[in-house]
Amino acid sequence: MRRWRASSKERKKDIVSPPQNTLARYREDLSRDFGVDIPHARFLTITVIHVRDGYLAEFEERQRLINRMTGNRDSESAFARPAGLVYQAVSETTAETFYVILPHHNLLKREQTSFRDSAVESEVKRLTDVAVADSAASIPTIRPDFSLVPRNWIAADPDFWAPAGINDWLPAQ
Repeated sequence: MRRWRASSKERKKDIVSPPQNTLARYREDLSRDFGVDIPHARFLTITVIHVRDGYLAEFEERQRLINRMTGNRDSESAFARPAGLVYQAVSETTAETFYVILPHHNLLKREQTSFRDSAVESEVKRLTDVAVADSAASIPTIRPDFSLVPRNWIAADPDFWAPAGINDWLPAQ
């Protein structure tokens, strides 16, 4: 008699979320991409933020204020400056959904947004309370053995990326 064995998909159904496809565009005006170092990242913090209907301008103001007040390209080390890549969903039904992606090399030393001015911190909190309906963060681990990366990423951190192998068909990024 043959024993029934659950498929991998069946065994993982309670721990794996169904895939979701969302078309999003990069918002350079809301991002702080200097200091982003994907080749050395081990983890990503991906925060999904839903903005309240009618409060898009307040959310954008909040994001710009955070970016202005957490340092600039020349004033602090890259580890002191949180670098965030902001994407906005593009369909009419999800246009007020944003994805903020932060790469991290070490979760024990995660970069923190710190303000030098309590008035600025209060204004960011006020804008967050007004504009953000909800948010949720996840922290996926980067797996080199599941990755196809360009040569320059491997060259940047060969000890980490070496298991991924070299993929000549990928352009340098």
